[in-house]
Amino acid sequence: MESAQTLYFYPPRIKNIFLSLMCSVFMAMGAVVGVFAFKEGDFLMSGLGAALAVFFGFLIFMALKTIFGSKPYLILTEEVLIIGASSNNAVPLRWEDIEGYDIRSVGFNKIIEIMLHDEEKYRDRMSKAALWFNKMNDVMNYRPFNIGWGQVKRKDRNRLVRELDRRTFEARESFHELYDAVNEAATAESILNRQHGIRRQMKADKKRQKARSQVNGKYLLQSYGISLLLTVAAFLMFHWSDDEGNTPLLVASFILYPFAKVIWDVLLGFRLRYKMDKDESSVSMFFYRFIFFVHLLLYLFSLVIAPLGILYYIFIAIRHQAMTRESREDAKATGKRSFSMRFAIFPLNVVVMQVLAFILLALAIEDFLVLTAFMLYGVTFSVYVALYPDNRSYFSSLVAYLWRIGICFLIQFFLISWNVKDEYTGTVALFLLSLPLFLLPSYLFYLWGKGSLRRLVYHLSSKSQDERVRDSG
Repeated sequence: MESAQTLYFYPPRIKNIFLSLMCSVFMAMGAVVGVFAFKEGDFLMSGLGAALAVFFGFLIFMALKTIFGSKPYLILTEEVLIIGASSNNAVPLRWEDIEGYDIRSVGFNKIIEIMLHDEEKYRDRMSKAALWFNKMNDVMNYRPFNIGWGQVKRKDRNRLVRELDRRTFEARESFHELYDAVNEAATAESILNRQHGIRRQMKADKKRQKARSQVNGKYLLQSYGISLLLTVAAFLMFHWSDDEGNTPLLVASFILYPFAKVIWDVLLGFRLRYKMDKDESSVSMFFYRFIFFVHLLLYLFSLVIAPLGILYYIFIAIRHQAMTRESREDAKATGKRSFSMRFAIFPLNVVVMQVLAFILLALAIEDFLVLTAFMLYGVTFSVYVALYPDNRSYFSSLVAYLWRIGICFLIQFFLISWNVKDEYTGTVALFLLSLPLFLLPSYLFYLWGKGSLRRLVYHLSSKSQDERVRDSG
């Protein structure tokens, strides 16, 4: 039961059950190692195995005690905060003695350290066992009192954070004012801006994590850098093994890998990498090997996973465009072209490539193929730059254009060219081989698209808008 001013927070049972199972596995491993080493006469290894089994057995006992116990992990009253309320030796912390909070990441876990005005006063009240564990905290530079974030149910965490901030920083005021609806908004705003407030720190942490989890041009460029390294390594491996028939598969994997990678990053990769970067000292080589293994699997199965990534890219592009239309904050004099107009360039590119390939093949003038491909790439790149709403850099625009062209070629080979005679397939392949020629003068096409072509598009768009306004008037 909770009174109006006393709150109870319980540990998550499902998580503790899972931890108990994991500890059981390690306890069994320690026991097996201990028994096997004892039979072999290796008493040192036998002792280590026994110590491992005892340690994890103790953790299992504590976890089972938490699972089947009815006592809460935290109690928040009018006067005190009690951590580890299930223990008979829990030390109540008075709100007026708490200076603030400090959020720290330890491995992949998060703890909330409690900053006290006088820590020694509370050390004297700790039990002998707690003092022994506290010596370990001193070695690792941790404060004596902290809250394990994972030991609070997920659904209760927002409420806990709100109450800790409010009760700590309003401790010297009469408690009934905390529930005064008139001052509720002002109180929430002032507490949120406290330097050592939990919500302020979590808000800043979420901003940093969001900034490092952006799926944008820089992210795509980094993904293609990883894809290039994997492709080169795979090509050398196949080349040394005299198996050169996998080149088309490597090209397809190179193009599609970033789309497969984004699915992993959105689901888990961004959060995992952020936590690893925040506490590098606690990250072992196992996790780096695990990340490398994941990237290798994504590369090998990119043909299967990439369609989901392409759908995700389309989804975020449409969502971004919808949000932009609603806010209208980014409307500029240069004119903002809709996503559908820019997207239409690339299906149109597929159609034009089809027509040109048939014409060149029918007229037997394949000698003009290089010039035709050169002009096609240049014009579509310039139009793409002209229609893009922001002044994107040359390199970002080129990378964005190239991966879209890569999708067009995949459509050509996998959806259209499979049932056409070999001469036509070879002609389309020559279009792909002509792409490096376009890269040399691509900067000139970028300047044309960014300059005169964009002004022309804006002029025509403004003229058509004026005509619509006159017609409606």
